[in-house]
Amino acid sequence: HGLAPWLLRLSPRTHRRTLANLAEALPGLDCGARARVARQVSQHICQGVLDGFWLEQLQLDIEYGDAQAREILLAGEGASVATLHMGCYEVVALALQRLAGRCTTLSNIPPWLSRGERLYQRVGIACVRKKQTGAFFKLLEAARGGHYIALHADHHGRDLPVRFFGRATRAPAGALLLSALARKPLLLGYAWQEAPGHYRVR
Repeated sequence: HGLAPWLLRLSPRTHRRTLANLAEALPGLDCGARARVARQVSQHICQGVLDGFWLEQLQLDIEYGDAQAREILLAGEGASVATLHMGCYEVVALALQRLAGRCTTLSNIPPWLSRGERLYQRVGIACVRKKQTGAFFKLLEAARGGHYIALHADHHGRDLPVRFFGRATRAPAGALLLSALARKPLLLGYAWQEAPGHYRVR
């Protein structure tokens, strides 16, 4: 997407972090190759953000990771689903809504997007604003009511010590904590873009 080079210029901190992460994950790539991959990542992010404005038009190919995941998703009793910031951030929530008809997600809708909830409401996803009072308890109530809760588990959380690419770091614990307190299964969901407007979800 043509916005990607501008995104990299306007977000130097994000660009540096992307290059550092690529150096850790793919040490065999030289600086030029890492810069090209960073540009491709930014292109996918831009396309994914734009796709988020038209969730109802996205084509999804939904796969089950294994028989147990299929059983949990088809049972209709809810689960806590940890997902990742890949492509269109809301694709896993959209897949859960299409499968089960009861998905709730936590979103950090920017303050300038005053009616951001409409993006979710148009496709039936219940949205809890991250910064609203009692947000976690609203998610817990939804989970106990049989909703599938989609939570991003890879972004700015400092709750839980983990190893990532062989290094110690910290990650959000929301999906795990929600699973334990609601007594619901914990699943991992992720998606990748096959083509503009077309995603594969597992």
